[in-house]
Amino acid sequence: NLLLQNGLTLFRLHNWHKSIKCFEECLENESDISFFNSALACYGIGSVHFQLGNYKLSRKYFERALDEIKRTENQSFKAEILNNLGAVESVTGNSLKAVARFSESIPIYESISDDYGLAQVYNNLGLTYADGKKWHDANNCYSQSLTICDRIEIIPLKSIVFLNRAYTLIQLDDLITAEEYNNKAFRLMERMNDQLGVAEYYKNLGVLKRKKSDWDGAKKNLDLAMKMYKSLDHKLGYAESAYELGILAYDMNDHEKFENWFDEAIES
Repeated sequence: NLLLQNGLTLFRLHNWHKSIKCFEECLENESDISFFNSALACYGIGSVHFQLGNYKLSRKYFERALDEIKRTENQSFKAEILNNLGAVESVTGNSLKAVARFSESIPIYESISDDYGLAQVYNNLGLTYADGKKWHDANNCYSQSLTICDRIEIIPLKSIVFLNRAYTLIQLDDLITAEEYNNKAFRLMERMNDQLGVAEYYKNLGVLKRKKSDWDGAKKNLDLAMKMYKSLDHKLGYAESAYELGILAYDMNDHEKFENWFDEAIES
């Protein structure tokens, strides 16, 4: 239990490698631990791999966690694992599988009145629709998530949905409202000292300034986002920022940098 709690704490501090070591130590004595604790350790390892961009390993451990939790009657954790499996499918481009996983989790969350879980899954559905460029559907999902967050005052999740909605509103060319949501997110992220969220804020701000043709401001903020993502070893965020720098270079007719940034994004 101490190893699990330490692993979860280190995870929240973004100390990925020490976190995963704690969870792996738990599984070394898997025959001596409960199905729930085994599921929790697998879930922890899957979550770390997700943050590091190791999606095949993430899926493997989330599926293992799902098999373990099915041996218990814990519906809440089952829904949480399904939600995370949906996120893996979403980020790897399997949008239909992602929606299916999310759809499996929604009735479970509703049956146990888990508003936090519902807010999470609607945020993740929004991300899936955003990946498919279905911006209006994404915005509607984020709206549903925020309505639930407001009802039960979930500040950390609310800040993430603010960021995601800001990016979607940028794509819908509602730049004024997008900037408002991005600034709201920044204030919450600063209060919580969430460096990953702050990096996302700077990435959004860079895209926003590109949309306004403020090339210098766009580059400055995207460079800062990349620097933060690199220090956090967050490969997906780094890749997304490199991609946005490539779009910026394209808009500025700098085709050499455009190709270089896209190569960087692909590598990450």
